[in-house]
Amino acid sequence: EGWPDSLGIGGWIQRNMHFSLEMMEQLGTRWHLRFGALKKYMDQHGQEPSKDTEYGGFKIGAWLESQRSAYRKGRLNEDREELLSQLGVRWGSYKDTERSWVRYMVAATAFFDKNGKLPSQGEESPEGLKIGVWLNHQRRLFRKGALREDRKTAIDNLLGDILNPGGSKVDRNLAAYKDYVEKTGKQPERRTFHEGVSIGNWLVNSIRPQKNKLPAGLVEKLDALGFVWETGRKKRASNPASRLHQPGNTPPCIPQDSTGSWYKNFECCRALMRTLSRKIDIADTYRTVKVGEWFQVESQIYAAGAFSEIKRLLFRSLIYLDENHGSVLKDWFWNYSHCLEFVLSNPTAPMKDFSSDGIHFGEWFEKQVGLMEKGALLVRQENAIQELLTIRKDRSTRERPSD
Repeated sequence: EGWPDSLGIGGWIQRNMHFSLEMMEQLGTRWHLRFGALKKYMDQHGQEPSKDTEYGGFKIGAWLESQRSAYRKGRLNEDREELLSQLGVRWGSYKDTERSWVRYMVAATAFFDKNGKLPSQGEESPEGLKIGVWLNHQRRLFRKGALREDRKTAIDNLLGDILNPGGSKVDRNLAAYKDYVEKTGKQPERRTFHEGVSIGNWLVNSIRPQKNKLPAGLVEKLDALGFVWETGRKKRASNPASRLHQPGNTPPCIPQDSTGSWYKNFECCRALMRTLSRKIDIADTYRTVKVGEWFQVESQIYAAGAFSEIKRLLFRSLIYLDENHGSVLKDWFWNYSHCLEFVLSNPTAPMKDFSSDGIHFGEWFEKQVGLMEKGALLVRQENAIQELLTIRKDRSTRERPSD
């Protein structure tokens, strides 16, 4: 029939696999002569030749190394690559061609299906493909934004979400951290282990030093959980008890009754609680006010249900402050208490414009509503914000003049 020149010699050989050294000699090309010698050597010895091996008058060891070099540089013809691969030649490193990518992808998937895990850095397929190295290479390309979208989709579909294992790990650790805080009401210590995660070490070693490099959404979630970013205790300047006010307006009218000193004691107690890293003690004082004694007495009245609705809500905000010892959660419930007092004092005033002593409580409140809608708050924080929204709606409706 003659030589099928339209296919090319390499293509014809690929389609006619029962070839011999004699056929290679008849073809007469230097590459195929050496390939034929290599094939015969591997058939006889069952292994690749060493670098110095000579066979049939050819230095097949050195020649094979030159083929590997061409492979690594992307200069080896695909037909020749296929012929050498069929002999069982190990390439030693990964070259990114469409055909080789598919081969590695298939090999990695087969490894995963058989072993139930992904290949590690040093693991190979039965054919000798370094699929562990290849998989790490895909992750590097993904992190650089250089992995083709169709390849990313193929990896996701066949191997799962494995290109960014760090991202999955963060989600798992964050979920364990949130669960711990919600169940215990406190921050983990450095050696705390929860839900199979060393959350203490994770927060101290991986999160705290990287604050400026973390995604804003993650920082917000950590803040909502009360994570303390600063190491060591920072002394806070005592905040003077002050009436709430809006910019340019006179202070709003705080609810008053025959014992107006109650609200003064309430504000002094709140100011002191913000500075404490412990529960309030009966001996504590603030600006000559014995707020410790006052809080103990009022706690009994609160427990007996003898407060008016306004006092009950305000005093409960102090209980929240007293129960949360982390500085971030202290600040959170301190802000909440001010927002609650504002709503009780100004039922129809817009919350978004509310500020006091340079602190924009209105902006803080709107941010917390957004975090609640994303499910990023603790249960007790979400309940507090939800109740505050309900109170604002009810009181606004009650105070609105009828037509």
